[in-house]
This record gives sequence, C-alpha cells and structure tokens, in this order.
Amino acid sequence: MQFETFRGKDVADALAQVRAAYGENAIVGSTRFISNGMHGAFSHRVVEVTAAPGDMTVARRIPASSSVNPSTRPSVTRLTSYSKAPSAQESALSEEIRNLRALVEEMAASSRKPKDRAINILESLGIEGTSAIEIAKGVSKSSRVSNEALRLALAERVANTVEVIDSPLEAPGPMVISCIGPAGVGKTTTLAKLAARAYFELGRSVAIITLDTFRVGAVEQMRRFANLLGVPFEVAHDVETFREFVNGCTEDIVFIDTPSRSPSDTVALKRLTDCLAAVEGREAHIFLTVPATLRARDLDRVIKSYREVNPTALVVTKLDESEAAGGAVCASLRSQLPFAFICDGPRVPEDVHEVSASDIVNRVFGNG
Repeated sequence: MQFETFRGKDVADALAQVRAAYGENAIVGSTRFISNGMHGAFSHRVVEVTAAPGDMTVARRIPASSSVNPSTRPSVTRLTSYSKAPSAQESALSEEIRNLRALVEEMAASSRKPKDRAINILESLGIEGTSAIEIAKGVSKSSRVSNEALRLALAERVANTVEVIDSPLEAPGPMVISCIGPAGVGKTTTLAKLAARAYFELGRSVAIITLDTFRVGAVEQMRRFANLLGVPFEVAHDVETFREFVNGCTEDIVFIDTPSRSPSDTVALKRLTDCLAAVEGREAHIFLTVPATLRARDLDRVIKSYREVNPTALVVTKLDESEAAGGAVCASLRSQLPFAFICDGPRVPEDVHEVSASDIVNRVFGNG
C-alpha cells in the first residue's frame, strides 16, 4: 500500500486534504508535527498526515512529536469498519478527528511554560489575576515536571502564603466584634452565628448593638435574636448613643451589627468609622466580610472602599454557593488580611468555622 503525505496548518486542515484526495474511506497512517526549529515570531509548525486509498477500515496512530517519548507511543490501532451508509462514515471520521484533536490539545498543554500551566490551574480553582501570578512565582522548578506535581506544589505554596488568626471569641478581656462589607454578603447572619457560638458554646457574656437603621425590618430582626439569647440590645441612631452603650457595657463581647449600604455610600461609612473610633477600653475585631463568589475586580473595589474602617481580619461567606473556593484565598491575598472565620451555610451557629491553613488548602484543592 502506497502512502502519500499531506500537510496542513492543523489536523483538521490536513484531514480535509486527505478526504478530498481519497474520500471518506481513506486510511490514515500517521500524524506528526513538523517545526522549523525556531522560536518566537519566526517559529512555524505544520501538521503532516500520511494516508492512502483504503477499503472500509481506518488506521490511527498517535501524532508523532519530538517531545513524546517513542517508547511510550502506542502502535497503530485499527478501528471498526465503516458502514457504507454516509452517516456512519461521517460519524467514524468525526470520532477520529476528535481523538486527534484531544491528543493535539494534550500535547499543546504539556508544551506550555510551567508558570503558565500553574496560573491556569490556579485560575480554574478561583484564584485570579495578580494573586495567581504571585503564587505561581513561588513554585520550585523541580515540581513542574507534571501537572500532578505542580498541583501539589501549588497547594503547598498556598498553605505557606495564607494567614489565619486564632478565634477571638476565646480571647480573654473585653472586646467588640463587627462584620463590615457591602449589602448581601451575610454580615448580620455571620454576626448572629458568632454571637450564638460565644454565648452558648463558650459561655461568654454577650451584648448586641445595631447601626443598621436603614434596612426595613433589620432592627426588629436583630432585636428578636437578642431576646432569644436573653442578652442586652440597643439601637444606635447616632455616635453618642453608640458610645454610651458600648463603653458602659459590662458584658465580655459587644457585637456590632453594621448597616447594609453600598461601599460608595460615604455618609454611612463615615458614621460607621466614627462609631468604631468611639470604642474605649475594648479590643476591636473588625471583620471584612466578603462572599467566596466575588470576582477579583469587584473584590478590589470592596477592599478599597472599607480601607478607612481598618479591618483586622477576613470572614469569607457563601462557600457553599461557590464552585471554586479559591476566591477565599484571593480575598485574603488581595486584602492582605488573615482569615478569622469562613461560613458555608445558613445554620446558626453550625455553619461558621475557625480555620487553619490546611483547612483552606483542602477546600480549594480538595481532600484528594
């Protein structure tokens, strides 16, 4: 059998030439990529396919490439015979093209620079932009030989990069705890989880004050929760009311419910800043609260908007609603804040968790 060589810009182009020359029943012998050996703007590569007129059988070979170890290259395999019906021929040829395309894509992926492969892995996990670039820079060259080794190295890099703090709920002494952030991120629910844990599980004395006099029903919602706990509750309409309640409170922890306003609402942000500045004699824990679903661009805007409030740590919510938990890592790195808690559901207080670096890595990369 005499094989003829066909060259095209890609596999589909070369196979189209084979089909034009020999029809749908052509035998495809081998496929390989030929480069001019140059790099950069002067590089050029074509696909070379050998084929011959055939009967009702098609042969297939893994595309040849200098980057593939010949000892691991499978031998030619035979596919099942075509049916004479045009639809069956088209189906078999389409399958052949899909197989070749998958092999080409795999070879192309393996030929990417290790740094680019690392960034692609991180972005698929939700760690985007400059955060992905910085993490990829810290991966040693020895770990870039395979995607599996690269993934393990990235997990180790994340574990060594993210910071966490011990739960302030267990720290001695009087304190205030507040969750700040844009509307809809779960600040009030998170605050309720923390208050319930401190009161029921740790036996701390608790008081609650709300600044959220804007949202319809917000005051009554928090009042009912305080009554359920049986703890002191106050509504702060101004800085003076806030100062008197917080500084005169004898409870261990005062939880501050903040308003659900847009980060661009400078009046609300100033009121919040003034109230927090009025706290005396208590350690302040101000948690920037963001959802794991927030994208990097929006996250940067939120971080910038709340910078003047001087957040001390990060709470990431809605992990149960995100397919890529890497958004939590992205939030910590971009805000330069350590993790305090993460939340992954609506239950009070079960769905708020203290974290360690290994917990974060497991949630991002999976336990396997």
